[in-house]
Amino acid sequence: MLARPAPSLWRTLAIAAAGLTAPLLWPGVLPNLLTTLPGMGMHGALPPALNLLTLSSDLLIGVAYTFIAGVLGLIVYQNRRSLPFDWVILAFGLFIVACGLTHVMHVLTRVTPLYWLDGYVRGLTAAVSVATAAALPPLIPRVATLLNAERTLLGQQRDLERTNAALRDAAARSDLLAALGDALQGARTGMDVQRTALDRLGPALQASSMLVVILNGRQVRASMVWGTLTGRTAELVARGTFDVQDAPVLARTLHTGEPTYLADYQSLPGAHAALTGAYALEPVFGADGTVMGGVATWRPAGQAWTDGEQDLLRRAAGTIGRPSSARRCSATSPSSETRSVKPTGTSNAATRTWTASRPSRPTT
Repeated sequence: MLARPAPSLWRTLAIAAAGLTAPLLWPGVLPNLLTTLPGMGMHGALPPALNLLTLSSDLLIGVAYTFIAGVLGLIVYQNRRSLPFDWVILAFGLFIVACGLTHVMHVLTRVTPLYWLDGYVRGLTAAVSVATAAALPPLIPRVATLLNAERTLLGQQRDLERTNAALRDAAARSDLLAALGDALQGARTGMDVQRTALDRLGPALQASSMLVVILNGRQVRASMVWGTLTGRTAELVARGTFDVQDAPVLARTLHTGEPTYLADYQSLPGAHAALTGAYALEPVFGADGTVMGGVATWRPAGQAWTDGEQDLLRRAAGTIGRPSSARRCSATSPSSETRSVKPTGTSNAATRTWTASRPSRPTT
């Protein structure tokens, strides 16, 4: 059993039938359709070169129009289940074929004076053209509605992709925090905590270097380094201790307790020329709520810090602060703990032995 033609095909066939029938109603067309009228036209008076040019051009135009219509028909056939308004494309294909036939008739009438047939083809072309033109205006609001729906769908798709990305980031953060928590279970000292935290966070944040600093009055010292320190940062760390005012952004964060996140350090007015890249600094708080240090992170410039990455750094700073604060609070006499911290890729001048003083502080 043959399948019933789709509505789009019915519309196209209706336009074709109108085009084929309407010209036959013109007086004299049907009885004289194949009648020749010798003696009409002045083609014989044209120069041979011009005759050849016009004949070959008309023939090529007719062939090309027919080929274009065939390609449009193939496109519609292959995409008939998903292509909207396919009948309009088919109607346009009929219009192109009809136009091609008029050019073919130009060639034919120069060989055989079938001017009634030529008139019929012209009438066919006119009927198909008018029908196709009349079918287009009602489609304007429907096309606008379709495009608006597509824009809405694309917007929803982008929202879904952002939601999925956020869920993936949250899952990755959860896995990282779980792995960090497991690793910290085996940490015996505050330095072990710092080293484990930086080893886990550095790759996850795509950092080039990370640094834990401890504040003692106005003096700052590096407690743990991960990655490669360069430029001004390596110079300050190489001193062993430095005045907090030598690093204005660090001084502001340690003074206010507010974190700093910069996509490009050079965007700061008066930024040191040797400090480049994206920069993050999370304060480390002691048990009494005072700022006792910070966790600084560097990575290539232009990479904005996401909410998830800021959350990771904030949690890392809190994790580092707890054992450090407990160690400071539990100390009952001055002592020292020596750790060797070597920024990877820096000169020997940047390799120093840090002495982490632990002044007596009453247990809170």
